[in-house]
Amino acid sequence: LSSQRLFWWPASFVYKLLVKVGNYIILGGSPDWPDVVRPSVIHAKWLCHIITALRSSPPMGAFPSADNICRERLNPARKAHGLVPMFIDGMPGMDRVLATDVNPPYLTLVTGPPGSMKSSFCLSLVSNHLRQSGGFGLYCTVEETTGSLLRSSQSLGLSLPQNLQITDFTELRNENEAMDYLKFTQKMIEHFKRERGNAFSVFVLDSLGAIYSLTSVDEEMRKRMFKFFEFCRSQNLHTFVITERKTGEFAELEGNEGFLADSILNLGLDRRNGQIVRTLQIEKMRHIRHSMEKQAMEVTNSGLVLLGPLFD
Repeated sequence: LSSQRLFWWPASFVYKLLVKVGNYIILGGSPDWPDVVRPSVIHAKWLCHIITALRSSPPMGAFPSADNICRERLNPARKAHGLVPMFIDGMPGMDRVLATDVNPPYLTLVTGPPGSMKSSFCLSLVSNHLRQSGGFGLYCTVEETTGSLLRSSQSLGLSLPQNLQITDFTELRNENEAMDYLKFTQKMIEHFKRERGNAFSVFVLDSLGAIYSLTSVDEEMRKRMFKFFEFCRSQNLHTFVITERKTGEFAELEGNEGFLADSILNLGLDRRNGQIVRTLQIEKMRHIRHSMEKQAMEVTNSGLVLLGPLFD
């Protein structure tokens, strides 16, 4: 009975069963259930705790064991050596999606349709990371004002750390539409890198679509985007670039950024059983084993949380 082989398939079966039941609860259960017995997200959270507590790994593959993960996260040398994981420690539930984490320089493209919480996702992930690492982060917004981002953060119950600076380009955009935003952003990154040194570790550009709307996406723009991405890598940064993306299974990105990025995260809105569920799906992540399944994402009092995979 102590053989791990004897417990592998039963645990995997229970995992799949609990995930399916959890999806059913997240989506509101049966429409025929009376409201008094209709399950809530609280029930789904309890199921997620049970799933996480399973000793066996999820069916997707050989992830690190729970014991190794706990020992690694409790290691006091992690913060001293700048080893705080960006994704796994930045968002609850991400440890069930990624086998390991990424190291800078790393460029992530955050895509999705309007309303999929791309900006809130980046703010939540980056804020949690900077709060643990003690590093410095720069968030450049071309499309949404600082006031709007702060109100969004407050509605999520997310407290932005003091070591995250938000720079608002919207007024500059109104005053000078011919402004070279990529060049201006590069100069700003160079300034903070000189001022903060290696402590400057995270950069977010919100959004690429706003920059594209001010210029034509031609061969020259693609060359400039390639140089800008390479510049961000040369600064040894975790770089997040937000861009709009139309809905649809084969939706294409506007420029060549999909080929240049190390990672593509697609945020979406899944309509099921009369409800809308926010989702996250990893389409590409270089150097990292990861789940390809669509994950349910929930807004909590302390930011965003991944609840688990959604199955058709």
